[in-house]
Amino acid sequence: MTRLAALLACLLLAAPARADDRGGNVAAYAAAIRWADLRDREKRIEGYCASACTMWASYERTCFEPGTVLGFHGARLRLIDEDGSSRMSAAMEALMVRHYGPRTKAWFREHAADSTRIVRLPVERLVRWGEARLCRD
Repeated sequence: MTRLAALLACLLLAAPARADDRGGNVAAYAAAIRWADLRDREKRIEGYCASACTMWASYERTCFEPGTVLGFHGARLRLIDEDGSSRMSAAMEALMVRHYGPRTKAWFREHAADSTRIVRLPVERLVRWGEARLCRD
């Protein structure tokens, strides 16, 4: 892990609870999740969790406050093909969806992967799918 990625991971985990996390760099979030996993850190999320923040859903020590809403969209890094058309970076999408459970991944691909707008999903749906958990206290 580079020093910058390690610093970003520490910053993302500085507070045990994050309210209204609108996401950010996918690689930095992946590094933060890996850092948390190596140190058995818990993650508590409340309010709104969008974009790269949604990657925390499959981390076994993440809990969500009831009523948390997850916001999904397609990767924003676009590649320009020779004919001038653009397409989503397959590497960015692959990195992001690697952190989703199978039902979340299927839902994402059907409803949000090609969207440039946020598609919202209540965390309770992921809980019903067995792919996220609510906080106990």
